[in-house]
Amino acid sequence: MTRPRSLLVAALGFLAVDAGAPELQLLHRWLDSWSGIGLIAVGLNRQGWDLQLTQYGDGNWRATFFVTGAADLSLA
Repeated sequence: MTRPRSLLVAALGFLAVDAGAPELQLLHRWLDSWSGIGLIAVGLNRQGWDLQLTQYGDGNWRATFFVTGAADLSLA
């Protein structure tokens, strides 16, 4: 199995886990933090993606993902 396919299979496997399962609660506590977001951003960058986070006045956030270096091209 190729790496991208195995990652997709692993990600889809989480859909079978009950939303209230202790394992998912543990995962949320780990990743739903600034250090967790940092880990995700580093992982995305290693895969060739950049992440832009924007906070809005109502307390909501938006994440924008783009290919590394693509934002630099729009400034030229």
